[in-house]
This record gives sequence, C-alpha cells and structure tokens, in this order.
Amino acid sequence: MIICIPFDKIINIKSIVFISSAFTIIIIKVKCVKERQIILELLVYYSDEKNH
Repeated sequence: MIICIPFDKIINIKSIVFISSAFTIIIIKVKCVKERQIILELLVYYSDEKNH
C-alpha cells in the first residue's frame, strides 16, 4: 500500500514503527519525498501467534 500524505514541512524520518495491537506491527518507510509531499510505504504485519 502506498500512502501519499501532504506535509507543511519536510520531516526527515527514515522509518516509523507502530504497534497498534498485540499481534499487529505497522512499519512506515519513506519511499520518496516530493515538493510539500511525502510518500510513505505502509507495511502491516500480522503475527500468527494467536493461531498456535
């Protein structure tokens, strides 16, 4: 999934890691930066621990 989000200022962020739940990890990496716009790649991983 590619997310394009406009920013008032260019924020220098290589990667952001969110743990939304006990079995979900969301990793956002910066793909490319355009004028007043930053494109982030959203990676969502679901843990299979609850299936064990």
